Amino acid sequence: IIDTPPSLRTPTLNALAISDLTIVPIESSMFALLGLTQLLRTIAKVRNAHAPNMFVMALSTIYTARQNLDKSIRDKVIERFTEDFVFNTTIPRSVSIGEATATMQAVVEVEKESPATFAFRKLSQEIKEVLNDEQENQAQTKRNAQ
Repeated sequence: IIDTPPSLRTPTLNALAISDLTIVPIESSMFALLGLTQLLRTIAKVRNAHAPNMFVMALSTIYTARQNLDKSIRDKVIERFTEDFVFNTTIPRSVSIGEATATMQAVVEVEKESPATFAFRKLSQEIKEVLNDEQENQAQTKRNAQ
């Protein structure tokens, strides 16, 4: 797992070039949706040139399920990526994430019982499932080709 800055500079581009799975965290804001097109174009270029087997999934962050705007933005993300490529897990709006970031620690270390910690644990399980499914699909494709 390589966590890169949100800018499209050399470290991020290098990480994309060697990725099997790219997770695009999308905040529940209209501004996040506006920048998505440029990011997806860049990812497509990198995938075509360096990582043809990479697949991309979206992750809703700073999400509050009771907020209509957050639901609307998530619906737009699902529309853009299709439901199969958007994680079911959402990362909630949480003070504990900000506190963990301020101390340069993972939220699961700082607040072991917070909703954000629960969400990140759930996300890690979902990532494992996605990667296992993808590995099985690739193995099946390889068997079918033989």
